[in-house]
Amino acid sequence: MAKKQEQPKHENFDTVVAQATITATSNKTDGKYKQKKPTKTVYIVPATKEDSKKLVDFGLQLYTPDTEKDPDARPYFIVKATEKVKIFTSETDFEEVNFGVTYDDVNPETGEITTKKTPNYKTEEPVYVAIMFVEGGDNGNDFFRLNALMMADTLTLEEVQPVNPFAGLFGK
Repeated sequence: MAKKQEQPKHENFDTVVAQATITATSNKTDGKYKQKKPTKTVYIVPATKEDSKKLVDFGLQLYTPDTEKDPDARPYFIVKATEKVKIFTSETDFEEVNFGVTYDDVNPETGEITTKKTPNYKTEEPVYVAIMFVEGGDNGNDFFRLNALMMADTLTLEEVQPVNPFAGLFGK
């Protein structure tokens, strides 16, 4: 029987910084942990074994993919994002990006508000991720949140574009 990893002791808002590639985000929510404002689930692959160890030591769960099915698959972590993630491009310059599941779009002509889904994101190269520990308060569910990224420029964070699975059928 596998021995459960002992969780480290944290102070509220402790933060760990590591390098990782964001392989995907999703709007997936877990009914077990309700959020007032649902946010993206972020899948990250650590850049090095040292980064992986740093995240495990901080208390995050490392997931190991089935490499028989996908030989290129690498171990990864899953973490929820804060609603607004700060993207730092220098020591003082940052932009906030909406990592909520939805956003309100206001028509400037009519003032009509439409709720839309936010895009999903990825990075092709490792970026610095800052993940903080948050005490769960009354419900007792402590959790981790991705709250900041550092990268060369904001274009490093790419919107995932939908792929047409039928593209090969057109023009035949």
